[in-house]
Amino acid sequence: MMKKYLSLLSVMLVSVFLVSCASTQNQGYVLDKQKLSKRSFALVSVNGKEIKIEKAPTLEFDENLGIFGGICNRFFGQAELKDSVLTAKQLMSTNMFCAESGLMDLESKFFQMLASGAKITMQKDRLTLIQGDNTLVYAFKGFIK
Repeated sequence: MMKKYLSLLSVMLVSVFLVSCASTQNQGYVLDKQKLSKRSFALVSVNGKEIKIEKAPTLEFDENLGIFGGICNRFFGQAELKDSVLTAKQLMSTNMFCAESGLMDLESKFFQMLASGAKITMQKDRLTLIQGDNTLVYAFKGFIK
């Protein structure tokens, strides 16, 4: 009887462990500023559609959640990260015309997402920003100095 009980308990514990590992893998992990610090990302998709432009928009973070990058124009500002929501209410940017089709709209959408607060997740080398109906997926490019 004791042997059956121990076998059943072992199977249950292994099952719980495997389920918890699988659910953690699917959800990514909770981000903090250390996990974003000094990292650079390039945009790979917008709302599930792969972007096909010559120079991919970028997103970079410094050690204090300073946020930098470029879509059509270069931008910079200070971000806040709380409960997996990234907010940057006052981004500064250059103000140049974008010749590439759709980049002005993408840039406007990006600024609105961060001003309102975008849910941020990271899974493997992918950083995802979600706000309302908009989802931006970035690929890790490397570390910045």
